[in-house]
Amino acid sequence: MHVVRHGIPAGSIVTWRPRWLTYDEAARRAGVSAWTVQEWRRADMPMTTDKAGRRVVREDVLLEWKVRRLRANPARSRKR
Repeated sequence: MHVVRHGIPAGSIVTWRPRWLTYDEAARRAGVSAWTVQEWRRADMPMTTDKAGRRVVREDVLLEWKVRRLRANPARSRKR
């Protein structure tokens, strides 16, 4: 048996489960303010509501959204 990455044997089936983030968690993960995450939602970033009634976004969706926004406006990527 060959071991590949992270101690997972080659040929193993790994199930990927999305990580859901609240506004504050998403802001920390993306390095922006919670207000910015709310603005992205208003600009149609896909979000849903969890069982507790909080707005949440999938981590991969959040990061892809951030990359698209930076590509669309590279000047915003510079810290002021």
